[in-house]
Amino acid sequence: MDRRRIGASSCAAALSILLAAVVLSACSSSSPTTAPSLAATAAPTTATATPNTPDDVPYHSAPDLEKLLPTSLGGYALEPKSQRGSDLRDPGRAFTDMLANLGRSLSDFAVASAGARGLKAEVGIWRIADANEKDLLPEFIKAIQGSSTTPLVVGEMTVGGRSVTRIGEAGQLTKGPIYVYVKDGRLIFVETTEPTLAEEALSKLP
Repeated sequence: MDRRRIGASSCAAALSILLAAVVLSACSSSSPTTAPSLAATAAPTTATATPNTPDDVPYHSAPDLEKLLPTSLGGYALEPKSQRGSDLRDPGRAFTDMLANLGRSLSDFAVASAGARGLKAEVGIWRIADANEKDLLPEFIKAIQGSSTTPLVVGEMTVGGRSVTRIGEAGQLTKGPIYVYVKDGRLIFVETTEPTLAEEALSKLP
């Protein structure tokens, strides 16, 4: 049996690192750009960082968000993980600036995400408690744009039967475009190079 498929017991580098941690830090490399992390991990802020072990930081501190994530994608079992802002060691200036612009702080933040080793996609949810919902997406886009050395194409589209904002187009982000929408005060996303995985994920997310 292919261990990468259903039944896989771990996800790659704590759910993939788009930069590292939940950090939206400046990117100095040329295009394609590595986007800010949407992952639930407190790894050091390098693109190839090794995530902290479970002894270092809780990986299931927002179980209510984990329950909203799909359990499988593209034939792979997804392993959910979650953290609260207070768990993050060094969230980075751009991310804390985003929270400040929303009038919130790390104590208001929680993230859950899921992926699998070998799967070219990651799904996740950011919650920023009591933030103005209409400001969530603009601030999210601004933070991601600010982390890229080249302008990212942003557009509205329907994917998986859902109206979403796509940040980046093919070749602009190392891990693929980020498809994101806001619902019930949460930023919900899938990041993938594969359009079919985006379709499936968005059809399964809340």
